[in-house]
Amino acid sequence: MKKRKICSIDGCNNPAFSHGLCQYHRRSQYKPLRRTPLKKGDTCITRRSKKRQHEENVLYQEAKKERKVELIKLGRWICLFCGKELPQRPTWHHTKGRDGDLLFESKFLYPAHFKCHVSQYHQLGIEKIPWWDGYIERIEVWDPELYKKELIKIEKA
Repeated sequence: MKKRKICSIDGCNNPAFSHGLCQYHRRSQYKPLRRTPLKKGDTCITRRSKKRQHEENVLYQEAKKERKVELIKLGRWICLFCGKELPQRPTWHHTKGRDGDLLFESKFLYPAHFKCHVSQYHQLGIEKIPWWDGYIERIEVWDPELYKKELIKIEKA
């Protein structure tokens, strides 16, 4: 089995994306890779049309609103990771990823603090995350599939 490369930044256990760095560190340390600026009149081919971008934005906003109402009814309107009260506008953790229609599946969305979600969960190793034990207990009840996925992560660490 092939051994996966990890980010070269100390304390980061994310898989290497480019130049020995994970996606977060690569993007934060380097400017965009465009070598020459566009000349007047040059345009790039858009990945999605303006209409599709608008449709996706509306669908995503609806999914977040739907999930917020559902979680409030269940009494789970707290940070998925640390279990503390949420700010007015939380970030959203996608437990199954964001590819294709998974972006709009509200049952896989969980609210979180920005610091817990991006700065700790996606960048630190398990042993350095202060709320890890409480998080594991919470997701065992909330999302058993995610719990199994996280147990595998613990075994690898």
